[in-house]
Amino acid sequence: MDVEKVYRRWKEADNSGDTIVPENFMKVVCVAEKPSVARSIARALIRGRYDREDGRLATFSGSTRLPTLGVDGEVYVTSVVGHLFETSFVGDGRMPPKDMFSAELEKKVKQDKNGERDDGSISKAAVIAHLREVAEDADVLCLWLDCDREGENICFEVISVLEEFFPDTNRILRARFSALTDEAIRDAWTQMWQRKTRPNPELSKAVDARQELDLRVGVAFSSHITDKCLRVAKAKWPDCASGVKALSYGPCQSPTLKFVVDRHYDIQNFEPSRFWAPKIKLVVGPEKKTATFEWRQKTTTDERVAARMRSIQGTQAVLQSYSRSSKAIDPPEGMNTVALLMASSEELGISPADAQQLAQDLYRRGKCSYPRTETSRYPESFDFLAILDEFRFHSVWGGRARYLYSQRHEIARRLSHKGEDCGDHPPITPMFAAEQDDFGENENAWRVYELITWHFFDSLMPPVEYIEHTHSVKAGGVEFQLVWHVLSDDELGSDPRTQQTAKRNNLSLLFQSPARAPERLMVEGSQLEVVDVLIKEKWTKPPGPLSEVELISLMDEFGIGTDASIPQHIQKNIDRRYCSVLEGTRQLKPTALGLAICEAMNQILPEMVDSQMRAGMEKEVRQIAEGTKSKELVVAENIQVYQEKFQTLVENIGVMEQFFGARADSQGRARNGKGAGKGAGRGAG
Repeated sequence: MDVEKVYRRWKEADNSGDTIVPENFMKVVCVAEKPSVARSIARALIRGRYDREDGRLATFSGSTRLPTLGVDGEVYVTSVVGHLFETSFVGDGRMPPKDMFSAELEKKVKQDKNGERDDGSISKAAVIAHLREVAEDADVLCLWLDCDREGENICFEVISVLEEFFPDTNRILRARFSALTDEAIRDAWTQMWQRKTRPNPELSKAVDARQELDLRVGVAFSSHITDKCLRVAKAKWPDCASGVKALSYGPCQSPTLKFVVDRHYDIQNFEPSRFWAPKIKLVVGPEKKTATFEWRQKTTTDERVAARMRSIQGTQAVLQSYSRSSKAIDPPEGMNTVALLMASSEELGISPADAQQLAQDLYRRGKCSYPRTETSRYPESFDFLAILDEFRFHSVWGGRARYLYSQRHEIARRLSHKGEDCGDHPPITPMFAAEQDDFGENENAWRVYELITWHFFDSLMPPVEYIEHTHSVKAGGVEFQLVWHVLSDDELGSDPRTQQTAKRNNLSLLFQSPARAPERLMVEGSQLEVVDVLIKEKWTKPPGPLSEVELISLMDEFGIGTDASIPQHIQKNIDRRYCSVLEGTRQLKPTALGLAICEAMNQILPEMVDSQMRAGMEKEVRQIAEGTKSKELVVAENIQVYQEKFQTLVENIGVMEQFFGARADSQGRARNGKGAGKGAGRGAG
């Protein structure tokens, strides 16, 4: 594939006109990214019965009306199975690692790995042959690849193998869609013909740039490290490294690993300290509840201060003041990919890679909207009423859907003001009211669907409003406080989801029912006996191993990868035995091999495992997608930087060999002090 030739042709073409002359029964070929998506498109577009042609890939055909042209067309809907091509070095790729920064690259037909094909049945060469067979004599090509950068890149792969059939680029259209419901597909179909939307070469070039940089940098560094250190690593850690074929560096993979390693050293180097959190118990209110008042300063590290407070036992506490204030917990923003991955790990115990795959499958089956998005704000045009109507009689969400439908005017006023619009797809929402039985034995698919659906309904709910009451008392000259909360809405207060929200936000609900809650527990000047003094010695605790949720949050914050690639970078570190997942906790712990490779790189080239360098590259790749910086300039500048870093690695490879050959254990940073501590916590209590 000569990708530059395709881009040049696209740039030189006049895409401003409309050369599609209406003719009855024009042949229109639609290409989707997966067979299941092709099936959904055919079901939505083709009138009446559609025919499925059995061949290399399923192809659905039938007639439909072509919008704006006013004629009927013969539509053929088929698909690829992911990328057709892969970026690789020309030839067999065997060369000194230093030459990889300037070696010639090519895009060639993606090869099956280990004899296995991506979909278990068809090779990429066969997919290309199938596309050419279907597209022969076609009048118009409609591209229905996923609407993200990768999908745009596959669009141009398809164009490259079919360009001889479509010499006029005005006859190549691009569908823009975010869901696979019949209505969403028909709307995308109409909009595509009316607006004559085209594929965006800048989005595709951004993918090409990242592929080239990751290939050149990753293979060059990994080849040199493997050549110098793999043998000694296998001898030193036979259990961990026995099946490892290469020691890899990746511009995203390695900074991801460093977050895990930093937390490991934060734990190893943590030094606990004593503290005290004085509290007193008083009997308050008409119901004679025993309430615990906290010291206003919360904690002290001075043992003498704690000791003096023991004398308060048996004295009288006097109410000094009372205050109340209205507060609210806003509903969540719309669910984007990062929120989905974090919630799946924390609430469901499902890995980011599995959660992403499950959500993608739900999308392809028409059960949720497109699951790869950075946007958390619903667009003003978002039709939430259609989704509520879909769920009005659902066994789980029916009652909530009917309640929210009754609040539709209030929801519409506040909905478009929350979250962030990143200009891609809208937030992830359910699109079909599925029941648990619809998922058969695929329990995790149902759990992810349930997570998405609950989040959607929660995001439409009104804020959880509550009153915060504060009573301040003085005992033995020391001030203590009792803070408690009452939910403002009695009906919402009894709702289990509201109770969960209150618990997550650490609300102290002394009275579960607002109707039963008194205005205040006591009046100023009231005297109450101190029935108990609680002064327990405690020790600060080290942070736990880095959880997947924390890691995803750090990667998102520091720009490591994209919403779609974050799970892949985490999984690569696990697959390559650089870290492992602790069973039952979804926490990550570095292996001895992971510690060694991260520490060696940190010693020689600390910026190469730091988040800032990769974040800078990601920013420049985004600029390619936005059309503000050329692909050629971004690639050239980054190659020059990494080439200089590679030379530093070569000159200091002896340092890395020492890390693999001389490290005594994995319990502390080898003569190199503490970790940087990104994402580490310091907990009292």
